[in-house]
Amino acid sequence: MPQPNIGFLFNKDYYADDYFTQENNKEQLAEELEEKNKAILDRKLSEYIGLKKSNPQTGVYKLYLKTTYPGLLIGGGYMHEVGQFTVQENKETKNNPENTILKLGFYFDYTSGLPVIPASSVKGVLRSAFENKEYINDLIKILKIKVNNFNIDDWEKEIFEGEVKGEKLSIYKRDVFFDAEIDFEAKSGDLDKNFLGDDYITPHPDLLKNPIPIKFLKVLPGVVWRFNFDLQDSALQEGGLKAQQKLRLFRQILCDLGVGARTNLGYGYFDATFGFKQLEEDIKKLEDEKEKEELAGKSELGKRLYFLSREQWSSELEKKLGELCEELTNMEIKDRKLTALFLKDIWIKNSKWQGKLSIKQSKKVQRVNQVLSELTDQFSVKDNLKKK
Repeated sequence: MPQPNIGFLFNKDYYADDYFTQENNKEQLAEELEEKNKAILDRKLSEYIGLKKSNPQTGVYKLYLKTTYPGLLIGGGYMHEVGQFTVQENKETKNNPENTILKLGFYFDYTSGLPVIPASSVKGVLRSAFENKEYINDLIKILKIKVNNFNIDDWEKEIFEGEVKGEKLSIYKRDVFFDAEIDFEAKSGDLDKNFLGDDYITPHPDLLKNPIPIKFLKVLPGVVWRFNFDLQDSALQEGGLKAQQKLRLFRQILCDLGVGARTNLGYGYFDATFGFKQLEEDIKKLEDEKEKEELAGKSELGKRLYFLSREQWSSELEKKLGELCEELTNMEIKDRKLTALFLKDIWIKNSKWQGKLSIKQSKKVQRVNQVLSELTDQFSVKDNLKKK
């Protein structure tokens, strides 16, 4: 049996009857609104599993986060009023429609009718964190993200604008943000539970009068959301983040800052302990798949260079690169050029190519420069002979 589109119930069906135009039918209107609210609130996750399975998931990288008390409100700035039907007397009675209607808006996916957190909201929250450089620096330390000579402004430009050193990246090399959706897989636990509820805010415009509660719709605590991203390794020559490092950073920001409306009242926050193990497992799986793809068809030297490129900078890596530099003389021309370019690239990224270098490192750089110069001269001679 097809399940109702909740977005339609909330934004269209809510206004379908003519009770709002009748001046003498307030109690009936209140009862009707209660029925409409019940049709929205009595929905269970299990009712929509088939719908979400037919809708392919987006994004390669995913985060799973669970809402905490009091829940999540998204789209509260949208209008959801029904006009002037307020009963002036007996405002606190149960049958007053003013106390029954869901007054704040809510954001639903148009097609599925299910709550979603728009990609623009996710991107906006994450970008706002980068305005506080001290906070990002603290996260780098807390999460033990190893990256050298980084610049947070460069990260912000690349991640959120697709720009590196003033040049726009190809769309295929940019980070992409997708809508966050409620997860309907095993990670959500009990699927036979409601995922929407109602709540109240009580503004006090007059200190001498009782406040009139405003009823609104929210996602309940304990609901798991899937945040979807298509992330790329940084194109920065130095101090860039890898895709999995961005994902770990994004997760912590979302847990710290929350998403949606009324975060100052506790709405929109997530359980910081939930989904961490799943994240590490997913990252490991993606890294294994990427490694398998990268190594396919590579020579033994190519595989060796690949594994060296994956290592974080350390004295051990520096030693391995020194040994590789010593082997340049005995390599074939093609392998010598590939290795020399690799050494130059990795030393540039780790500030070991120019500037204040040790005597030992300076000799290595001179050696690589010499090899590249010799190879350039050789190919130049061959080109001239071909022309003749």
